[in-house]
Amino acid sequence: MSVDYLNANYKMVGLSSDWVNRAWQIDGDYYSGRLVFDNEDGTYILFDFSYEGDDEDELHTTTLVEGSIEEVLARL
Repeated sequence: MSVDYLNANYKMVGLSSDWVNRAWQIDGDYYSGRLVFDNEDGTYILFDFSYEGDDEDELHTTTLVEGSIEEVLARL
């Protein structure tokens, strides 16, 4: 499996103009869910996120795995 798998099966929700970084939404919505992020050093991060607080302005994240694309896809 590869990035092609992510592109075929999940919505890309971020593409940085400063670097060639991408993010795919695996599950959830705008306020909470799970993302795969293509890090600038060539690694990938699978993490859960949620916005909390009165104005939903506090971002909380939990890294589930960081490593190669194969390591991340194995955790999906």
